[in-house]
Amino acid sequence: KQEVPGDWVTCGVIVRKAGPFKSKTGNDYSIWTLSDLVSLENTLSLFLFKDVHLEHRKEQIGTVVALLNSNFMPPRDQEKGKKSDLAFTLDNPSKLLRMGMAADYGTCKSITKGGQQCNNFINKTLTQYCDFHIVKVHAKMRNQRMVLNGSYTPQPGLASFRS
Repeated sequence: KQEVPGDWVTCGVIVRKAGPFKSKTGNDYSIWTLSDLVSLENTLSLFLFKDVHLEHRKEQIGTVVALLNSNFMPPRDQEKGKKSDLAFTLDNPSKLLRMGMAADYGTCKSITKGGQQCNNFINKTLTQYCDFHIVKVHAKMRNQRMVLNGSYTPQPGLASFRS
């Protein structure tokens, strides 16, 4: 276990919450996913156990939190090729500070195939849609353009009109 000298703070926006779950010892815990809303694919996980879970379990998604001297959790065994989020935990509820609501936090405005609103998080100042739906629209447009390019035939007289 590596210790970081001095005090250090990690800040982030709660973008996902999972739980409560039951531990092997029968205690409730929950897992939050935190983001800086800048690099949306890079997140970290915060595991809330015991008193920390009891005191902070009702925090809302979109809340900005600061973690004082959080503890690293060892990475779990993972499937080959899958990236693992950094994972932290806190040993005291007072080490989690609620700073307010993130003005830039939002959810994707796209509608899924099932007719539900997409629940991927976004930074509202940058976009209204998540990366998945942006890529999907670009692919659709690219395919439509290929169809148009393949069937285009110039009309007589159009070349003289342009010059």
